[in-house]
This record gives sequence, structure tokens and C-alpha cells, in this order.
Amino acid sequence: MLPVYRHSNDACPRIKQRQNKKIRKAYRKEEYWKAKSYYDKVTDANTDKAQYWFEAGLAYYDSQVQREDAIVYFEKALDLSVTDTIPEILFYAAKTYHFKGEFEKAIEYYNLFLGSTVDNKKGQETRSDVIREIEICNNGIDLRDVHLYEVQEIVKLDEKVNSEYMDYSPVISIEEELLLFCSRRPPGKKKHVDGLYFEDIFYATSGTGENQWSEAKIIDKSSGYVAKEINDGKKHEAPASISPDGNTLYIYKENSIWKSVKDKDGMWAIPIRMNQNVYIGDANPSIFITPDETETFIVSTGVKDGFGERDLYYSEKGENGNWKKPVNMGPKINTPYKEDAPYLSKDGKSLYFASEGHNSMGGFDIFRVTRDESCEWGEPRNIGTPVNSAGDDIYYVENDEGTLAYYASMRPGSYGYLDIYTAKYDCKNIPTTEVKGYAIYSENHRPVNGIIKVKNAITSESMGSFNIDPKTGKYQMVLPPDNTYQLELVILTPGFTQERPHFEEFYIPKQCEAFNLFQQINIKQSKNEKGEPITQEATFKNGLFDMTDLLKEEFDVDFTYQEDTNSNIGGILGNVAHSATWDGKNIELLLLNEKDQIVRVTRTDELGDFVFEKLDTSIAYKIMINEEDAIISYNNWNQSHP
Repeated sequence: MLPVYRHSNDACPRIKQRQNKKIRKAYRKEEYWKAKSYYDKVTDANTDKAQYWFEAGLAYYDSQVQREDAIVYFEKALDLSVTDTIPEILFYAAKTYHFKGEFEKAIEYYNLFLGSTVDNKKGQETRSDVIREIEICNNGIDLRDVHLYEVQEIVKLDEKVNSEYMDYSPVISIEEELLLFCSRRPPGKKKHVDGLYFEDIFYATSGTGENQWSEAKIIDKSSGYVAKEINDGKKHEAPASISPDGNTLYIYKENSIWKSVKDKDGMWAIPIRMNQNVYIGDANPSIFITPDETETFIVSTGVKDGFGERDLYYSEKGENGNWKKPVNMGPKINTPYKEDAPYLSKDGKSLYFASEGHNSMGGFDIFRVTRDESCEWGEPRNIGTPVNSAGDDIYYVENDEGTLAYYASMRPGSYGYLDIYTAKYDCKNIPTTEVKGYAIYSENHRPVNGIIKVKNAITSESMGSFNIDPKTGKYQMVLPPDNTYQLELVILTPGFTQERPHFEEFYIPKQCEAFNLFQQINIKQSKNEKGEPITQEATFKNGLFDMTDLLKEEFDVDFTYQEDTNSNIGGILGNVAHSATWDGKNIELLLLNEKDQIVRVTRTDELGDFVFEKLDTSIAYKIMINEEDAIISYNNWNQSHP
């Protein structure tokens, strides 16, 4: 409940009474752009009436366009009302500082306003609302350094897509060549009861670069995407989601979810209302249906078992192909406040949704909740800054790779109301990666016979045991990247110490995409004059990063340099063959330097050819052939040439 400010009956001496009435009439009709223009003339005249500065600030604040600029007017109103401060100025100054993310300043003004509340029912309700706002500000302070993801940049889409009106609910095709979104701009039919244009579906097509889009247009029959008009101008229509193959579009219309499937001409046909188990309650403003159409997450209002004004519900398809009755997702996810805009990650484990509850820092924030192997949901977590702000952040979706998120936000710097933004992530870590290893004895380069045990160095969780092949000295481990591990090597070869294992701690970096990772272990014994072992040591060589980086470190080579004929950069070309007519196909080759350290790995092609590029030619190399691959290549050829 917002406090009601009091109007002054005194006319500003620098404004005519008629102009004064015109200003307030524009404000009451919610024609904020007109009211702001009038108030700008008043304040430009440097009036000394706090009331007019306050009303000018309200025009900026309530317009939701350039809302952050309202603070100039509120502060001026406070300066002019030192002896008789209008309490509501403190409240709205606090709200504006809150919106700007200046939480400490907002808390200061909220507390000053609390001192003016009266001890009656209305005053108690107001006091409760303000205390909630202070709590939200404290959430914002706590979340300043919380970043659930490493975000490279937040980008506001330009004016080809965004407008001074509300732009939200982005839906992206899997190839990111088409952006659908909802906008309350012309040429929609004016006006809804809230004074804005009705919701309509707009579209834009991708340009030449990231976040480059064509001029947004309303989606109609002339667009080539729909067979019949979807936007009728008399009702709300908004995109909800799109299937991965692009054939099915789900839209919000008439308080329900409708489904449109492409016809033989490749255009979305007339939408059909989905069955009654998908629309429940008074309205269903949002829905997310999984790509395999087996699960759906529904937002509903007005359901008796709800926890708040809007709740999230879950449904799955039955054996008959129909959706089961939706089930409320419970108080762990739903709050007494609003929840909206569900989105399930591509792996089906993380549900994103917007909420005004939990530990929101202001308006809607985006939260993530994950489910375990038993399909139990954990605790929702605010994904933090910079994706979330002190304004509304809602309608979160990701591209197919999970590297770019699209969502709507109302924050300082927006064109107006809600705008569509993108959050570019550092990269999405692959779940597991393969580490290949090679263990030898330094004395004779013979393979080691042993076992490698690995555990997480931080959690001490066992990651498994991996055998070293006694014939080749090779081993391989499959481990999640972006973790630190402790390796324990137990040697089984007679004559070598087994009681005291060798340990090594190593870190596998985050990987956006798979690349070859290697380890090499050299075991060395020191012996006395009788040839008896005295000491035993293990040397570990970790190439747990892109091998290009390893070569730069080893040889100080700048690989951006291409044509310096005087440099010692060269390559090794070769061919592997079983005979003159028998090519060695798909055989792994390891390139070792003078220290028997693996520096490159490659495979032969269909003709048995291989190449090691950009090498320091002043160094002598050895090439090792993967014996197992060679045998497979031999057998495959033998079977095809009986």
C-alpha cells in the first residue's frame, strides 16, 4: 500500500491557475509524458514550492520512463520543505534510491518516513510495507557480490527492438535467427484499463553480429511467419515459448495458453486453446513446455490452493497423451508474493523463474532451483548481480548453448518501462572431460604397472581408481572440469616401493568445449653401488589445458605470427602405413620432446597422413604410435581385404 500525498491548495506564483489544472489533469489521466513536459516548465522557472517539485518527481517516477531522474526533484522538494516536510517525499525518495541500487541511502529515507506513520490500521499496514522494503534493500546489499554465473557483459538491445513502451517476454528460435517478444506499443489498440496499448507479438530477425537485430515489426500475415492474424488489437497476445524445431509456438491469449503449429507452407496456423488441464485458475500468464513435451510449468492466478497472487504449477503428460492435473510446486518455490515466467534449462536440471519474494533485491528477481536424481527440488537461489537489479528482472531464457541469456529488465538506463537485455556468460562448463596419461620409468622408458586413485582435493570425494596398462603405460581418467584433484600413484612393479604412494595435486580448468588433456608421470630410482634402490621419486607433467598454451610456454612461440621465414617454427608431415598399399587410418600419435614430455597429439587421416604444426625445429622429437589403434587399424583393413 502506497502512501497518499497531499496536494497544496496554493497556486505557484509563476504558473497560471489554468496551467496548474492542466498539469494535474494529465497526471490523473496517466499521460505522464505530457505531465513531465508541463512540470519541466514549472521547475525550469525555479519555483520555490516543494509541492510542485514533489509532483514533478512523481510524474517521472510513476511514468516508469527515466524513473531514476525523479530523485533530482524529490531532493529539491526536501530542500524546500525543511520546516514542513511532506512525509511522502521521503517515501518516494527512498523508492527512487532503491531503484537506483543505492540501498543504504534508500534505507535511510525509509526509516525517516517510518517516523511519520500514524498508529492506526492504515498506518500499521503502511509501516509493514515499508519494513518489507527495508528488508529488500538489505537483500540487495547482501547480493552485491553474489554472482551465480560469471557474466562477461549485460547488453540492452538497441532501439530497433526496444522502445519507450513495455518490451518483454523474449522467445528465441534455436538458431537465434528469430526473436519474438511482447510489446505494448503502437500499432496495438489503445487502451487497456491500465492506460497502455494492448499486448501484441512483435518479431525481429538476426543481423550480422551478436545482439544485432532488424527493425522490430508486429507479426502479421505479411510477415511470412503466420498464416492468419494473431494480433487482433482488441486482446492481449504474447509469446510464451517455442519448440526446438520451431514448428510449435505457444502464446498467451484470453488469459489462457494457445498452441500454434506450422502448416504445410511453413507458417504458424491459427492458434488453438490448449486443454483444460493446462489453463487453471483465473489466468495463466506464463508457461514453459519442455522440448520433448513431457513436462510443463504453468503460472496461474486465482487458484484456491495458491500461496500468493501468482504461483508456479507443474504437470506432466499421462499415458493417454493428455496433461495431468497441475500440482502446485509448494512453499519452497512459491511465496505470498508473485512468481512468474518459468524456464527449464536444456539439461532439465535447473528451473529459472521470477519472484517478488524470497530474497529479491527489488521487484521481480530471477531465481534458479535445481532438482536431483530423485526429482526433488532444492532451495531457490537468487542468481545475483549483474543479471538482477533493484528493478524488475523477468522472462529469462537461454540460447541453445547456454552462453547467452535473454530477459526483460526495468533498470536505470532503460529506454522505458521494461526493455529486453542479454547476459553473456563466460561459457558453460562441460560436465566431464577425459584426461589421458602416460607413465614410464625414466631409466629405460618402459611402461609403469600401477593404479591411480583420484579424489576431490576440496571435498575429499573419491572420483575412482584408474589402472595403468602395464603393456603401454597408458591410462585415462574421466573427471568434471573446474575442480582440483589429488592423485595417488601406487606402483605394482616388483622392485619398486609400494608402501609409500606418490601424490600429486592438479587442477582441471573450466572447459567451454572439449580439448585434449594429458598427464605424464616419470618414475626415477636412485641406486647404490650394488645397484640396490635407495630413493624413488615421481615427476608429474600436467598438460591440463589447451596444448597451444603449453607450446607457447615451452618454446616461447607466438602463434599469431605466420610468415617469418627466419624463425625456427616448422612442422612435421608424415604417413603411417602397414604396407605400400595399406594405410594406417585413425591412429593416435604422440609427439615427445627431448625430455620425453608429450607436447602434441594427433591422429592419422583416412590416407594415414598426419601433421604436427608450429613446432620449434631446433628440438629433436620422438613420435609414439598408439599400439591399440594400430592393431584396430590393421584388423579393420584385414577384414575388408580377405
